[in-house]
Amino acid sequence: MVLAQRLEEYHFYDKEWDDYNELRENFEWNVPEKFNIASYICDRWAEKRGRVAIFGEESDGTESVYTFWRSQKEANKLANYFESVGVKKGDRVGVCLNQRPVTLVAHIACWKIGAVS
Repeated sequence: MVLAQRLEEYHFYDKEWDDYNELRENFEWNVPEKFNIASYICDRWAEKRGRVAIFGEESDGTESVYTFWRSQKEANKLANYFESVGVKKGDRVGVCLNQRPVTLVAHIACWKIGAVS
């Protein structure tokens, strides 16, 4: 897995823009050569176990809280499973789940190994 790199270049919120076109004209993509979105959106926040990532509520009213730490651990397990059954970098994985925390975990697991969800 690629360690999380910070993308400190994107601070467009620091300036007051006159309009969308001005912002758009000044925008530049600056993505490092090696970058893993799973590390960027999850792993770098997982150091503190209590940091909340997402709240979920099932149709029956059951609520759940996923911290970044929990999301990372579950995504790592699923990523390891994907690799054990032959999923590799560049493969496409269909994630057919309702919008709930485990759906996010499935996407993160795919991205960890470089698969496309």
